[in-house]
Amino acid sequence: MLHGKVDFQLIREKFEENNQKEYASIGEYQEKSIHYILKNYFEPDLSSQEVKIGNFIADIYNEEGIIEIQTRNFYKLKEKLQFFLSEGYQVTIVYPIIVNKMIITMKNEDNDALFRKSPSHKTAFSALSEVYTIREFLKFDNLHFHFVYLDALDVKERVNKKKIFDKDKKSIDKIPLKIIKEEDYSSYLDFKKIIEDIDYRFSAKELKKIKKCALKELRISLSLLKQLNLVKVVEKRGREYIYEVVK
Repeated sequence: MLHGKVDFQLIREKFEENNQKEYASIGEYQEKSIHYILKNYFEPDLSSQEVKIGNFIADIYNEEGIIEIQTRNFYKLKEKLQFFLSEGYQVTIVYPIIVNKMIITMKNEDNDALFRKSPSHKTAFSALSEVYTIREFLKFDNLHFHFVYLDALDVKERVNKKKIFDKDKKSIDKIPLKIIKEEDYSSYLDFKKIIEDIDYRFSAKELKKIKKCALKELRISLSLLKQLNLVKVVEKRGREYIYEVVK
C-alpha cells in the first residue's frame, strides 16, 4: 500500500513559498503544482526522483518500485509501461482526482481576480476513463493504481485580455489544497469496490445520478468494467443497456 512519506501541507506550503514570484505573475512552470507536490509527498528524496531506467525516466524509483504521477492522458505512458512492466518492475500509477475545485481567473496584469466554485466534481470514474486507454496493460499483475482525492485551486487567465467579458480562458495551473482521501488498487480486480455498493440493475444514466459523475466518463468506465468482467449487460431498454455487478 502506497503511503505519503511527509506531511502533505508542509510540501504544499514549501512549494508555494519557493514559487511565490511565479504565483504572483501567474507564470508557466516547467512542472505543474499537482505533479510536483505529489511527487515530493510520496518521495522527498531527490535521488529517488526522475530516475533513468532503460531509455525512460521514472518520476520516482524507490523501495516501492516505480511510481508515475499522471494527471491525465494515460495513453502517453504506453511505451514506458511496456518496458517497465515487461522487465518486471513494480509500477504504481498515481492519479489525482479533484473533487472540489475553486477557480481563480486573473483579470489583468495588476492581478485582479475573480473567484468562483466549480460545479464539476471528479470521481473514481474519471480515473477509470483514463485507465481505459491503457487497458491492455491490466493483464500485468505488477501494475497498480493509487487514486488521490483532492481539493484544488484552478488558476486561469483570459486568452484575450482586451475583452472584459472574454469567456475563453486558459488554465495555467491547478494547485492542490488538501488531500481528502487515498485509495489503493493492487490490480484491476480491486476496481470492483468502486461499484460494489450497487446491488441492483442499473443503466448508465441511473448510475450517473447515484455517483454524481460525468456521463461520458461513466460510459467509458462501464465499457472497461464490462471488458474486465466486473459488470455485465443483462438487458436492453430502448437505447439503454442495463447492467449489474458480477458477483
